[in-house]
Amino acid sequence: MAQVFDFPVFNRAFSPTRCRFTIMPNSEMNISRLNNTQTITENPGEYWRVQYEFRKLDRASALTLRAFLHRLRGHMNKTRLSDTTYKSPRGTLSGLAQVDGNNQYGLELNIVANSPGETFLAGDRFVCGDQLFELVADAQTNTAKKATLQLANEIRQPLNNGQPIVVDPAGLHAICRWAEPSQIEQLSGDRRLYRDVTLDFMEAIP
Repeated sequence: MAQVFDFPVFNRAFSPTRCRFTIMPNSEMNISRLNNTQTITENPGEYWRVQYEFRKLDRASALTLRAFLHRLRGHMNKTRLSDTTYKSPRGTLSGLAQVDGNNQYGLELNIVANSPGETFLAGDRFVCGDQLFELVADAQTNTAKKATLQLANEIRQPLNNGQPIVVDPAGLHAICRWAEPSQIEQLSGDRRLYRDVTLDFMEAIP
């Protein structure tokens, strides 16, 4: 059975020089060779693609990272990853918001918050269940403290009444698998410095 590990804690000596955190759609376009007609297929299964780049790692940091990657056992185990470029939501939605209604799927989520007039703005993120979401439209709670959130990525596991909406950046993470285990070769040897190390991950989809 797969285990889930936290990525090593970032610090001054060990933090990505560049972080990419992007939702990848699951669609396909086929173009007819006869008349260039385009046939579009859209499927569920959007996923977060994560890339960490480390321009320079000292020996201790590189060995910590290498030991962690060995624990992933290639594609087998999973890791919680944070977006180092995401600082805080632009909206005012508090950490007391919850799912409003049972068995919610799709690209919309009904929630109830702590008070009327709380906002959630396009680009804001939250975690509910084990999934990290991003909004594509602004939303504001009404007089009944309710709102409908428009999502960039589809709900994979049904969300039910009362599940918490986590907006605190410290709690935002995607659960991912290592996409390219051969990248451990970048950490081979016993050097004083390891340069230009790139790691690619993709969100784990049960």
